[in-house]
Amino acid sequence: MKKVKTAFVTGGAGFIGSHLSELLLDEDWKVKVLVREGDMHRAYNDTVYDEVIEMLKNKGAEIYYGDLKDVKTFSEGLSQVDVVFHVAGVAYPYYGLPDEIYFRINTEATINLANLCEEENVKRFVYISSIEAAGPSLDGRPLTESSSRHPTDAYGMSKKKSEDYLLNFNKNSKMGVSIVRPPMTYGERSPLLSRAFNVIKLGYFPMFGKKDAYFEFCYVKNLVNGIYLAGVKEEAIGNVYFISEESYKIIETMEKIGQEIGNEIKIIRIPKNIAYKLGQFMEILSEILPFYPFRGDEIGSPLFSRKTVDWVTNDQYICSTKKARSHLGYAPKYTREQGIRNLTNWYREKGII
Repeated sequence: MKKVKTAFVTGGAGFIGSHLSELLLDEDWKVKVLVREGDMHRAYNDTVYDEVIEMLKNKGAEIYYGDLKDVKTFSEGLSQVDVVFHVAGVAYPYYGLPDEIYFRINTEATINLANLCEEENVKRFVYISSIEAAGPSLDGRPLTESSSRHPTDAYGMSKKKSEDYLLNFNKNSKMGVSIVRPPMTYGERSPLLSRAFNVIKLGYFPMFGKKDAYFEFCYVKNLVNGIYLAGVKEEAIGNVYFISEESYKIIETMEKIGQEIGNEIKIIRIPKNIAYKLGQFMEILSEILPFYPFRGDEIGSPLFSRKTVDWVTNDQYICSTKKARSHLGYAPKYTREQGIRNLTNWYREKGII
């Protein structure tokens, strides 16, 4: 009989983690899911849907509750585990979250977990990092895994520091380590694009400057397929991979969303210098009035900022998936249109749009 493999998924009831847990269950793995117990910080406002936990339970997952700040709280779940998929952490640059929290959760907890996994004889450790660990492209060309890294904030730096530790750890450990860097990821169970959807629903979308920038846009089910391959392919040990679909023009993606919603959107062009001043004003206003519509509910950031302008006007966060395709046999299973359609249906079902 074929031996059933066992996975331990940290953050397994979150956005990316729950889709990965589902994929593993569908592949007939035994799955143990770590769910955060208690709040991480008052500024951290991610959502764990109770129905997702129940769904995973009904599919056969074992649920463990614990705290990444003390990995011993869930150490019993690591017994006889083949692969740990470490998805949990501070998932985005959260406005108002102290820098120390990023390093305590994304770096220190990852280091402690990797060492605990080695003690428990776990065979493989897959770390979900971020494109932010590499930082933006300085020349407008797609980032590769060998590109120099220059993250721009505590979130990216905490991920980079974890990568550095794990790659060195892999050289001296019997446990094989692989690292995956996702870009902006969208799909069911994530409300992060709801703001853009609701603007597009009104029939317009603002663009700044004359250039139509590119960005990475990856449907979550494509991403978790790449993560899964990084956990089962021997070639992945000791390697880092960008997992994405391809670089898309922002304006074309917004138009695709409009088509799915049923609105033909009008693009409003705003000069970049004016957009910068408006972004700075909105940043100040969000400090005075720290609530919606001046500050977003999801990650507490201003609804519009100078960073928004940079993101829309420059080819900064674009990457190549050539290495993942050649090493892992990775290829997106879903098109951008299918992903947007699935997310739109989920937003409608939840009454978000």
